[in-house]
Amino acid sequence: MSTSSLKIKLLLATALADGHFDTTELELLADRAMWWGITPEEFEKIIDNPEITDEESEALPQEAVEKAELMSELILMAFADGRLEPPEIEILIRLGSLLDVDEEKVREICTIEAKTFGVESFLPPDVDPPDGNPPDENLPD
Repeated sequence: MSTSSLKIKLLLATALADGHFDTTELELLADRAMWWGITPEEFEKIIDNPEITDEESEALPQEAVEKAELMSELILMAFADGRLEPPEIEILIRLGSLLDVDEEKVREICTIEAKTFGVESFLPPDVDPPDGNPPDENLPD
């Protein structure tokens, strides 16, 4: 398995973490697949079988720059649908640990990116945060 295929599987896992997979996420996934040289046939196989084996997990980036780039892509995918929900934060923390990014750093990056992407809250859009609670305080413990 190529590193590119593994990256697509990790992005897909991130997109699916909240139980919603919308067209924005699919478009971003397809864009990254094309960008990383995944053929349409390979992409379809990944979508049909996104499970990552132990052998495949050995293809994780080893260089710090590559790890940081992949973490950035994972966070971008988590925000692709316009919100960041607790299951997405959880998978980002788990994947971050595989990429040597600690939980505190993942939460810090998510907070910064929420402001960048204009995400007002880490709560689903149909839930209003309590009055006086800034968005940073809506992160799950």
